[in-house]
Amino acid sequence: MKKAAFIDVDGTVTFGEASWEKIHNYFGLQDEMQDHSSRYFSGEITYQQWAELDLALWKDRKIEDIHKALNPPNLIEEVKEGIDKLKDAGYLTFLISGGISIMVDEVKRLIDADFAYSNIIGEHDGLVNGTIEMVVGEKSKLIKRLSKEYEIDLENSIAIGNDYNDIDMFEIVGKGYAINPAHQGLIEKSELVFYSDNFKDVISDILDYQ
Repeated sequence: MKKAAFIDVDGTVTFGEASWEKIHNYFGLQDEMQDHSSRYFSGEITYQQWAELDLALWKDRKIEDIHKALNPPNLIEEVKEGIDKLKDAGYLTFLISGGISIMVDEVKRLIDADFAYSNIIGEHDGLVNGTIEMVVGEKSKLIKRLSKEYEIDLENSIAIGNDYNDIDMFEIVGKGYAINPAHQGLIEKSELVFYSDNFKDVISDILDYQ
């Protein structure tokens, strides 16, 4: 059985705005973004409905502009070096992100992670068509599927994240590590908590602890 490191992207290996937020800000949709977010966190709408409402705001906009809004990603220091250390220690490296594939795939390329899973914006003739393939909703469900596909021992695997939507990911692996956490619930589920802008240093400490 293999071991894996499941790693969030927005706020974990990147800094600044999350990918959804970057797109809204690029198009000047901050008020609508806040409204949708508030409705989700109040329980009025589901995660899927939240995504669909956001996508409706982007419909018929150029995919080229989405690329401009998202890339290049703002990586924290020495992310590739940290990924290399995980690989050298025998971990498969998975980026598991609720963000947008246009950015997450570029992060994967830049840091040479083994795999990346994120949500895919539908397009037609170079325009956003208002649909999205929700590859990553509940991270734990995806990780359970990946563990079977790649013969991964979850108890011997780790997760690294920073926010509320990483909690279920932490709950199904052997150890979860929070980096610059934005949610108290995640801190409570973490084996260790790091406040650092250098990913390689965090990975070094995790591997020493392991």
